[in-house]
Amino acid sequence: GRRVDWLYREIGAVAGAIDDVRRGASPLHYQPGHPFGWQPQMYAGEMAYGIALDDGAGHFAELHARALPYPEALRTAKLAELWEAWFALDVAAKPATRGDVAYVAGCLWRAASVIVQALFALDRRYLLNEKGATRLVGGFALAPSDVTGRIEAALGALGRSSEDLAAAIEELRRLTAETEGLAAVSAR
Repeated sequence: GRRVDWLYREIGAVAGAIDDVRRGASPLHYQPGHPFGWQPQMYAGEMAYGIALDDGAGHFAELHARALPYPEALRTAKLAELWEAWFALDVAAKPATRGDVAYVAGCLWRAASVIVQALFALDRRYLLNEKGATRLVGGFALAPSDVTGRIEAALGALGRSSEDLAAAIEELRRLTAETEGLAAVSAR
């Protein structure tokens, strides 16, 4: 009665991804089906959270052990990327005054994805996939109040007027600031 994914991965690529995230590197790569982008932390997370049904050669056990605990270097790097949310929101402001819905929507999506990834890092949890990620962060111990509802409201009701677009930008600005505040508190 449980859904199961069978994942086949090249062991060297997975080991390299784990090495990357342990150093704090999780570069973003465009990949269809991954609107947040594909990142090495996804492979590391699969190894950290996955369950091997058969590991006769012991590869899974070795990679699983290397993927845990969540690397502090990755946490630091993901929190440092909050600048990109600010940048996306700043560059969206002028097109919003012209009612450029498509451009603003892309910028808001990027800002929201950076916020979500920062919240995963604050919770020391690998982001495996974008699907459901915004809903998951709503249950994290370190998250802005009603973060899920606020992101969904900002992205789900963009509107077409410059006023509506500006309101969505401002909501994500508040969430970015609150996320930075949580990061600063957790660093103490």
